[in-house]
Amino acid sequence: MTFLTFREKLEEKSALHLDLKVNKNRRTVLRVLEKRGRWVRLSAHKMFLDAPDEVIEAISAYIRGSYRKNSPHDKVLKRYIHDQSENHDAPDQVDPRGVVLDGRVYNLAELYDEVNNTYFGGKLSLSYTWYGEHGRNNRRQVTFGQYVGRMQLVKMHRILDDPFFPRVFVSFVLYHEMVHSVVLPTIDVYGRTRFHGSEFREKEREFAQYEEARAWEKQNKHHFFRK
Repeated sequence: MTFLTFREKLEEKSALHLDLKVNKNRRTVLRVLEKRGRWVRLSAHKMFLDAPDEVIEAISAYIRGSYRKNSPHDKVLKRYIHDQSENHDAPDQVDPRGVVLDGRVYNLAELYDEVNNTYFGGKLSLSYTWYGEHGRNNRRQVTFGQYVGRMQLVKMHRILDDPFFPRVFVSFVLYHEMVHSVVLPTIDVYGRTRFHGSEFREKEREFAQYEEARAWEKQNKHHFFRK
């Protein structure tokens, strides 16, 4: 779908005149920048250019002001963003040649099975891999873990594959990323995508050693990276 076709469909369904800006933001994927009468200035992520009619209808409800949390429109939009936003340009399949499970200290397959069986009844079927480089010396800040929704892939940074990081903390990071596969992101009133909303935080606290993992992180955070 082209930019013009998307805007025309959105104008038709919303009965509004749009000044449309396409963004590539990761967090704020949809936002009404200005609204005067039947004229709206809207910023929408490029992922929506390929959206099906039901998603365009949900966006129409959002810009009209009739969008409600937990409504059918809300569920449709959340699911679409969940499937698209983590890596909009990623391939649909994970190349097994790029998957790395063995580590110097931790075996990712063992950790994954342990967390999956303990907290998800063994029902999750995700891909997972180490990525990045080992070592804490002379490193800028990195993200410990990532969940790529469209690929159903959990990526754990190799910086964690170090005896400095206790097993409970590495397992917690892995659990955190796995929770992303079952708790959809939410969209606030400003159109920002919130990946760590109240439902996510509640689920995150179900990790048996949550307080221990968080306390260790707080106490040791200044050791993670060196200038």
